[in-house]
Amino acid sequence: MQPTHPILQKCLKQIESLPNLKAEVSTIPYVSSSVLADGKLLLCTPNTTVEYICEIKSHITRETINNVIEYFTHFRERLNKNQKPLLITENLSNQIVEDLVKKDIEFIDATGNIYLNSSSFYLLVSRPSSRLKDSLKDLKNPSKITDSVSKIMFILLNSPEILQSNYYIEELVNTTKMSKLGIKIALNTLHNLNYIEKKREKYQILDYLKLLERWELVYTETLRSQLFIDTFTPINNLPFSEISDLLIQKADDWEYLIGGEFGAALATGYLHPITATLHVPENYTRIFVNLKLKPSPNGEITFLKKCTIHNAWKNNDNAKNSNLADPLLIHAELMMSKDERLRETANIIFNKYIKFQ
Repeated sequence: MQPTHPILQKCLKQIESLPNLKAEVSTIPYVSSSVLADGKLLLCTPNTTVEYICEIKSHITRETINNVIEYFTHFRERLNKNQKPLLITENLSNQIVEDLVKKDIEFIDATGNIYLNSSSFYLLVSRPSSRLKDSLKDLKNPSKITDSVSKIMFILLNSPEILQSNYYIEELVNTTKMSKLGIKIALNTLHNLNYIEKKREKYQILDYLKLLERWELVYTETLRSQLFIDTFTPINNLPFSEISDLLIQKADDWEYLIGGEFGAALATGYLHPITATLHVPENYTRIFVNLKLKPSPNGEITFLKKCTIHNAWKNNDNAKNSNLADPLLIHAELMMSKDERLRETANIIFNKYIKFQ
């Protein structure tokens, strides 16, 4: 079975690069009476096969590592005696690698850090994290992911066919409202960073999944904090289920887009949402006043400024309303969560609405 999740794909490539070790994904997702996980992975040597139950966790930091360790400690207890838990993630710092090894949490990351400790084999590979390598590359190469470049990345992920046009520069100008010079600089930056290549005066994406992963990293680490306004809750302390219909009804009037958990639920019908992310225009004050919301540090409704003029979900005939945020934005929000149900929904959105054919 070929996995579609970009992080899992990259981790499998790391395993396949090693001698005498093969990986086979047999079930996605994995469901048993006691466990719901991202998949079952068989690691095979010439003499034996070890069954791992995989959990994909992204953006593990010093602030979240203890939660991850605690989660996998309990996760291990829910598995059968012939099964082992395996952390799948995109990149780990050297310190976090050490922490996981000390706690005997087996892992594979997309940059080549690997720790496997079974009765059949032992493997520990520790390499510099991709974030460190990206930083070193940026020091050597003046091309960096600026706000303008991230905007172009979003458009290319959203509409990769735009690069096939003979007038792609003009179309990007119309879509982003950037200058022609700004467009050319951004495209050149992506070319220098090996995300796109140029053939016969046109560009094409080299690896859609790699570009998506890089944009989501930019979104999580930089862009979202720039877009973040505040979190809100109803003044009269209504539960989310009683305000969700109002959020849909007022979206047209106040020109906001529904994303996050609520947007994912509307798109897939797969969740009973308890939070929402609203992508709002500049004059957002009238929105929370009209909806009777108040700022709250633990509020279930997050306001983000619209990051481009191209934020809305296009061709959403299967969605329940026309005011959803782009699936790229919904997916990026869900991938920030540790909740199994949200991560599973993110995979549904990726496979159905994002996966580049």
